[in-house]
Amino acid sequence: FSLLRKLWLATRLKWVLFTNNCDLLISTLPTADEIVALSRFPRTIFRIANLYGLDVDAQRSELKRRRRLRRYRKLYENRPIVCTTEYMAEHMRTYFGARKISVIHNFNDHPWCADDSRLAFQQRYCIHVGRFVPQKRHQFLLEVWASRGGLPDLVLLTQHSPKLDIEIQRLGLEGRVIVVGYVQDPMPLIGASQCLVLCSDYEGFPSVLLEAMHAKTRIASGSCGGVASEICSRIPEVICRHDSIQEFGAHLEKILKRPVPDYSATISWYSRERATRLWSVLIGQTV
Repeated sequence: FSLLRKLWLATRLKWVLFTNNCDLLISTLPTADEIVALSRFPRTIFRIANLYGLDVDAQRSELKRRRRLRRYRKLYENRPIVCTTEYMAEHMRTYFGARKISVIHNFNDHPWCADDSRLAFQQRYCIHVGRFVPQKRHQFLLEVWASRGGLPDLVLLTQHSPKLDIEIQRLGLEGRVIVVGYVQDPMPLIGASQCLVLCSDYEGFPSVLLEAMHAKTRIASGSCGGVASEICSRIPEVICRHDSIQEFGAHLEKILKRPVPDYSATISWYSRERATRLWSVLIGQTV
């Protein structure tokens, strides 16, 4: 959006907020946050949805990087923000000097039935959920499977891609790797799998970990930059080294031989009730 467009939207937003006697505005994503900031509505909270510093680093020129950094620093440095993990909070402090940070986690609000009849696969399989982008490291995962012939099949819940198909064929994984595509409700497939695997370079908040816990499915995850290690701090045995194909594969094999861990403490910590309580306190302090 151009600055003129943002100013127009901010004026409209301010009119709607005051006309309806709104007490509080919660915004998410940088463009929306900018419009809210321009509206000068006094009671706002910005909910941070991802690692925005990586957006700064991804700019192609130093000039663009500096502009994006200045834009985000101006936006978040002195405004109240909510991060979903301590890892994300530290990221916002380091990149943008954010000072007014609350940490309120996401939670899994998906009903789960172990007898769900929509299960598509009868054979043993592990599952990975994530878009086919470099961040998710599908290549690494395929290399793990190519190096470990005894692993169950691998089901990928990601969009079909010629590049992905070529890699599967190159590694001789036809028949062992199944690309399902986008699935609106992955819980039945996660619940029927032997293990959820995750090896991303980084994540904002990988809710799929909580989904696997609710489904009582094993987890084998890299640290995902630190956020998966934080979420799984009570069950550190599920965290694998993600910088070595052989070590990740060996750890995954060990996890598959173990019973499903006790996730109850983690589920309780990342519960709807706890998140609601934290939000209620923050909103009470804000309004």
